[in-house]
Amino acid sequence: MRSQNKKVRSKNNMSITQVSIINSIKNLLALDSSVTDKGQENIHIENVRAFLKDLSAVPDLKKFYQEHLLGPYVYHNLKKLQGNENISDEVLAQFENEYYLTAVSNIEKLYASANIFQAFKKENIFGIPLKGVALIETLYRNPAIRPMADIDILVKPDDCQKVRHVLGGLGYQLFESYRGSYNFINSENKPVLDLHTRFTRYEMLFNIDYSEIYRRLRQINFNDQIRLKVFSPEHQLIHLALHLAPGLYSDLNFLNLFDLYHMLKNKKILMDWEYVGDFAMRSGTSSYIYAPLYICEKIFRAGVPAQVLIKLGSELSGKRINYLENHYLAAILDKNNTGTKIFLERLVWAEGFLKKLKLIRTALFPERREIADRFNIPENSPRLYGLYMSRLWKILKKAEARNKKVRSK
Repeated sequence: MRSQNKKVRSKNNMSITQVSIINSIKNLLALDSSVTDKGQENIHIENVRAFLKDLSAVPDLKKFYQEHLLGPYVYHNLKKLQGNENISDEVLAQFENEYYLTAVSNIEKLYASANIFQAFKKENIFGIPLKGVALIETLYRNPAIRPMADIDILVKPDDCQKVRHVLGGLGYQLFESYRGSYNFINSENKPVLDLHTRFTRYEMLFNIDYSEIYRRLRQINFNDQIRLKVFSPEHQLIHLALHLAPGLYSDLNFLNLFDLYHMLKNKKILMDWEYVGDFAMRSGTSSYIYAPLYICEKIFRAGVPAQVLIKLGSELSGKRINYLENHYLAAILDKNNTGTKIFLERLVWAEGFLKKLKLIRTALFPERREIADRFNIPENSPRLYGLYMSRLWKILKKAEARNKKVRSK
């Protein structure tokens, strides 16, 4: 029998535990955003008490923070407090350990990134830091708060061979490629590198104007070692939101929601909302980024203008808007997405028959370059046809096994 927590649902389709998690996160975000001058001190203290009470009262809360890599952020907001009677020394020590381990790991990644960008510059390769490695430098300004699994960099597709040669000289070897994403590992146990040649992995669904993106790049002093260009706030916002969009990625990382929130609440970032709406409509990303931005505004009061949300959701049906506004946050918290489920969801959300057809074709027959890179063979090699047939055979066998399993129930 399922537990009562999992059976009972709130009005927005979240379990009791998920509702408690969201309430706790609201209090946690309030700790960071509270102004602790004399006028706001009492409010801040109440936020602290509410958060610590939640942390001790909800059994799954500590597990949630640790699984979603939010422990360092929790410790960042608690480390200056004295007498935390509602949180055990053991839990606080665990968060503290995660905080300093994150700092060490991220500092290593930042230095490795700077070395890679310096090597790129010598060979006239243009690279843009993405996601965690960019956000730590532009948003958080503290390497201990926001964990990152790998180093994400955007490069131009035409530079792929040069990039591979340069990275080989630094000890990096390609070990996996998937739809414009190339993963490199270093024999000296240095950070994993994830090179991207696309703004989003599922670019066939959108109309991304790279000349527009490159025109709006902003320059930063990366790790005090090299001058680099990063996405404008508007493109960074859309790029992050796409990682939480319905029907795209199977891994809905709650950490990305924190990134969005902090971008929106940062008073130093002047967001051009008219441009966000216009670019999203032109690129076809509007219906995909609606949900993450709606959640940031509705749940966390992040400051997304109402007229922007209206514009982004203007092409969505009432049924889809209801799903996104009342059910999608539960899907992000649940993280229970199988490959088959997310692919079917991707088909459902793709706008128009031709885009659905593109998804099916790409799933069955990936691009020649992707297969060639994955198996380290030339693009014109006859072996490619055998690899395509082998892939199709495996897909059919899996489908057959799945159908047998369903029929046997």
